[in-house]
Amino acid sequence: MWAWPLKARFTLGWARTGFGIEAFFSIVNQGIASTGHFNGFLDLIFRSDRAGFSYSGQISDGGRNLVEYGYRVPLEASHYDVVFHGQTVKTAYEGTLVIDPHTAELVRMTLRSSHLPSESGACEITHTMNYGRFRLNGSDFLLPSEAHLHMKELNGGIRKTRRDIRDVVSFLANLR
Repeated sequence: MWAWPLKARFTLGWARTGFGIEAFFSIVNQGIASTGHFNGFLDLIFRSDRAGFSYSGQISDGGRNLVEYGYRVPLEASHYDVVFHGQTVKTAYEGTLVIDPHTAELVRMTLRSSHLPSESGACEITHTMNYGRFRLNGSDFLLPSEAHLHMKELNGGIRKTRRDIRDVVSFLANLR
């Protein structure tokens, strides 16, 4: 389970643990909370929601030649919930998937919320996840290495947070 409060008004991140999402929202009932970080977003995009995909083209990132795909999920197909002041609001969303064409591995994923109610105090939430290879218990895994949250507020403010998941994975790799 992950929950990161941001200045007591916002919460980022929740991984499924058998602890129901309704219970999560009953605990985190103030500010804005978002369902589906880490694998949850990928599960939403590829399994739960009817995302439409498009090929955006080749990009270069740090000397690597990569390909980018865009996706969009309309409101009526979305399971992406934003909670503010105890109220759940479903929102449409879109984003990008950046893939290494040589390995077919995910390099980066972004997810941007659509219109949010003015009562939320935010007009846009963008999640960015960078992925990397990690070795755990003698096996290689493709896992998130960094998570970024960028929130634009209606008053012009911007809130940002960054989580380096590599430290968590390194800790888990050393558990015996």
